[in-house]
Amino acid sequence: MLDAGEGNDFEYAKTGWNVEDLSGWLIDESLKDKFMEDKENNKAYETFSDNYIFAKWYIKDDGELAIILKKYYKLQ
Repeated sequence: MLDAGEGNDFEYAKTGWNVEDLSGWLIDESLKDKFMEDKENNKAYETFSDNYIFAKWYIKDDGELAIILKKYYKLQ
């Protein structure tokens, strides 16, 4: 579930795609209903914080587009 754009936007010349780093939740499909309920009640940041990720786009040395998924670790 997409939450926000995180900047680092650029156009990938090979395809003309506009890409940007993103953040959001990567959850198991079986948790969809619980997630949607918590999202509607503004609880998703708390109850699904372990599932929050950043998607970071970059161009590899060979010119190909790549993405890295990085887990968000909140400070305690």
